[in-house]
Amino acid sequence: RERLGGVAHVLQRVVDDAGREFAQARQSWREGDDEAAARMLHALRGGVGSVGAKRFAQASQALEKEIKAAHSREQLERSFSQTGAELDAALDAARAWLDSYRAG
Repeated sequence: RERLGGVAHVLQRVVDDAGREFAQARQSWREGDDEAAARMLHALRGGVGSVGAKRFAQASQALEKEIKAAHSREQLERSFSQTGAELDAALDAARAWLDSYRAG
C-alpha cells in the first residue's frame, strides 16, 4: 500500500495538470505557435503516458506529427478533439482508480 501511495501521488498530479496543459497546447496552436504546441504535447505525452494512457499517447504523438507536417487547420481541429477525448478517458480512468485507492 505504501508503494501505491507514490503511484497515487503521481497520478493525482497528472489528473490535476493534464487538462490545463492540453488546453494550453491547443491555445498555442490556435495562436499560430505550432512549435510550442508540439513541444507541450510531447511533454504531456511523457507525463500522461507514464501512467499507462497508451491511447492518449498514440493520439498525441500522431497529433504532434500532424502539427509538424502542417496539416490543414480543419484536420488539426479534429485531431485535437480526438486527442482531447482520449485524454478525458484516461483522466476518468485515473480518477476512478484514485477514488478506489482512497476508499481503501
